[in-house]
Amino acid sequence: MDDENSLKLKEIGNRIRAARVEQHMSQDALAFEADLSLSTMSDIELGKSNLRVVTLIKIIEALKISADTILRRFYRRCKTNHII
Repeated sequence: MDDENSLKLKEIGNRIRAARVEQHMSQDALAFEADLSLSTMSDIELGKSNLRVVTLIKIIEALKISADTILRRFYRRCKTNHII
């Protein structure tokens, strides 16, 4: 994985962690609600896991947040560069 993608995954993991902490939810509770193992949830929050779309959907549903909460900066960058 190249450095740019690694940084993106870390940022996504940080946003997931921030949303979880804001809701006073433990990592174990989020993993359970999203039907993921605790080690997978940890790897995602640390940016060590290449997240599948289905996994991201499980996490945002468990957190009861929108995908925009996690992906907003990446969307703006694409829109600015007229990729969308």
